[in-house]
This record gives sequence, structure tokens and C-alpha cells, in this order.
Amino acid sequence: MKQRTQTLGKGAVKVNQKETGPDANVGTILKETRLAKKLSLDDISKTLCITKSFLQRIEDQQETLSIDVYT
Repeated sequence: MKQRTQTLGKGAVKVNQKETGPDANVGTILKETRLAKKLSLDDISKTLCITKSFLQRIEDQQETLSIDVYT
């Protein structure tokens, strides 16, 4: 797999939209960022307090997120 991310500084990673496309879904971005930082689903699950199975479904595009955003 081609690396599609760029490390920006301590802990920050930018996904290259040219490779993922401007309409890349959350699952793709999550997985590519996680792999670029060499983190496991267990690591992310513990950090975010989200079950590993839910994160796996997001990465596999079997789950959609619906979040209200307030500006």
C-alpha cells in the first residue's frame, strides 16, 4: 500500500486528499491515519473509549457516523 499520509508534527498526520480524494470517507481516513502512526485498533479503542468492533465496522465502511456539528 502506498503511504498516503504526511506527518506534520508531534502526533499530527495529514491525509493526502489527492490520493484519497476529497470525498474520502471517515473509515478510510481513520484506517490510513492509524496505520501511518503504527497504532492498532486496540490502541485507538482505548484512547477514544469506542469498542474495537465499532471501529472495525467504521474502517470497513459497514457503519456510518451521524454527528451534529455546531458552529
